[in-house]
Amino acid sequence: MSIDRPRRIFRGSKRGSSRKPGAPGVRRALLAGLLGAAGGAALMLVGLSTDLFGRVPPGPNAISAAPSQVMVIDGETLRLGATIIHLSDVAAPARGEACAAGPDCGSRATAALASLVKDYPVSCQIAQRDPGERLVARCEAGGRDINAALVEIGWARAISPALDAIQSDARAHRRGIWLAG
Repeated sequence: MSIDRPRRIFRGSKRGSSRKPGAPGVRRALLAGLLGAAGGAALMLVGLSTDLFGRVPPGPNAISAAPSQVMVIDGETLRLGATIIHLSDVAAPARGEACAAGPDCGSRATAALASLVKDYPVSCQIAQRDPGERLVARCEAGGRDINAALVEIGWARAISPALDAIQSDARAHRRGIWLAG
């Protein structure tokens, strides 16, 4: 080897020498990335009713859950998957609260709500957020309006004029919290 001639330390690969910036491998990777981004954006726009933190975007929304994902928290609150839903237009007794039916009407109201949703998928139409930032909704299970059913069987009070007639009937027939002592 001659000193006058510079040494080549790195040599290009004979296989890689035909690759150019627009080669098929680079184009495939770019296309796959673009398709993945477009697919992710489509999912965000179409099917999600909540974000990663369980917050609901503004506007009318619906949420539903399979029977295995429904949990009763108290006489007027459900958990559908990771989302807590407060039933609108009703007020059930708190746990430990006494009423005409006994010393712990809250537990009985919770049991009544559990029997209404047991083995049924639940779907809720979210109406608003209350001052405590809870989601407030009308829900149904098995084709039955859960909010109205709780008032009808007497384990929740109506706080909406729409349910006053149902509450009057429950009270007249002494059902649930209106039970004669």
